[in-house]
Amino acid sequence: MEKLCKDMAKKILKQYLYEPPSITERQKRQLNEGGEIKKSIKANGYQVELRITFQGLQVKVFKGAALCAESASQRPYG
Repeated sequence: MEKLCKDMAKKILKQYLYEPPSITERQKRQLNEGGEIKKSIKANGYQVELRITFQGLQVKVFKGAALCAESASQRPYG
């Protein structure tokens, strides 16, 4: 179960690094000014929280209310 959750976090991180979620012009300005954008999605029964900053992307995967995996990238975003 834990391995499945970690694999899900890596898969989602890779997906959103190469196919970023759509963000508005206002959100782009917010990123460039050092802010962050948070998005929540559901994927295969998991709750996924995306935290997008200009410095990179962080993914947290939850099963129920418990955090089961997280992954991050230092690749510049935006």
